[in-house]
Amino acid sequence: LILSLFLYQWTKLGGTDNWFGALGIGLVEESGKAATLLMVLNKLKYRWILNGMLFGAAIGAGFAGFESAGYAYRYGVEVITTRGALAICGGHVLWTALVGGALWRVRGDQKFEWRMLADARFLRVFGLAVAMHMVWDSPLNLPLHLKSIALGFVVWVALLSYIQTGLRQIRGAQTAGATEFFKREKQSLVKA
Repeated sequence: LILSLFLYQWTKLGGTDNWFGALGIGLVEESGKAATLLMVLNKLKYRWILNGMLFGAAIGAGFAGFESAGYAYRYGVEVITTRGALAICGGHVLWTALVGGALWRVRGDQKFEWRMLADARFLRVFGLAVAMHMVWDSPLNLPLHLKSIALGFVVWVALLSYIQTGLRQIRGAQTAGATEFFKREKQSLVKA
C-alpha cells in the first residue's frame, strides 16, 4: 500500500475519469502488490504455485481492506456493501492470487532472480491483472454490473487454470517422490 501511494505521487497516474487514469491505477496498484510478493518469494519451503496464489490472495485482501476502509471513510458504508458483493467478480484478492501463482511458477525451485520478472509466463499474467484492473476502474459503464460479471468470468477462467496447473505440479512431485521411494526400497531389498 505504501509503495502504491509512493508510485501515485511519483508518476502522477490515477483517476477513473479516463482510460489513461484507469491504466495508471492498474499499473501502480498491481506493481505495488507484486513488489510485496517479492518479500516472501525466496522462502523456498513455499515452492508450489498454490503457495504463491495463497500469498497473492492474502496480500490482495490486505490491500483491499485498507482501500475499502478509505472508501468507507470517504463515501460511507454503502460503497463497502457493493465492493463486497462484487469482490467475487474481481478485485485485489483474485488479481493478486493470479500474479502470485505466476511468480511462483516462474521461480520454481530456484532462488529469485530479477530476470524472472521478464519471463513471458509472468508478464502475460501480470499484464492480464493490470488490464482487468484498468477495465474495472475505467469509465466504461454497462448496465446490471455486466462489466464486473464479464471480468469475473475472465479472472475465474484464469484462476481455475492456474489451480489446475498448481495441482499438476504437486501431483508430478508426488509421483516423482513415489518413484524415488520405490527405487530406494528396491535397492535396499536387493542389498538385503
